[in-house]
Amino acid sequence: AIHENGDLLVTAGATASQSHVGVWSVQQNTNLHTLQGYDGVKLHSVAVEGDTVASGSADGSIQLWSLSTSECVARLSEHSQPVFSLALRGDVLVSGSRHEAKLWSVNKRTCNANLRCDGNAYTVSLSEDMVVCGGSGGIRVWRRAFLDATLDALEPELGPDPEPASYSFGRCAVYDICIADDKLAAAT
Repeated sequence: AIHENGDLLVTAGATASQSHVGVWSVQQNTNLHTLQGYDGVKLHSVAVEGDTVASGSADGSIQLWSLSTSECVARLSEHSQPVFSLALRGDVLVSGSRHEAKLWSVNKRTCNANLRCDGNAYTVSLSEDMVVCGGSGGIRVWRRAFLDATLDALEPELGPDPEPASYSFGRCAVYDICIADDKLAAAT
């Protein structure tokens, strides 16, 4: 994941016994920080924005890290399956797992919505207007108007999600999604 300043690159990596998150300077071509805390657990995904790094793992947990202190500030444990993908924008975090994506408030550390996905959610993306989940069952798109109302609720309601727009690519899975100017591009 690339930080909005254009110089920081955040990666998920592993040795034989431990996974870690690397924070790199692109201009200096050096490792600035190594965020550790996943003994024997495989990392699948990272996302970064501002001072926050999110990392998702095979055990279904998400850890939130502070870039300025290199400390883990929270552990989110609502997924029961591996976290394949993450997207972070302001206070909103989207995480993708098996047959679901979850919408989180980073500041409140709460899961505010469960979004049904068709198949494994290998990629998620987040823009001002939409949340997108792509994976083994195609693409699902939710408009942010519903999701923002859910995030603003004092008590999250984890009921059924609204019917999203769905797109299928036959037997092809979607492995990456990009949103730009309210247009969607997918790689299968």
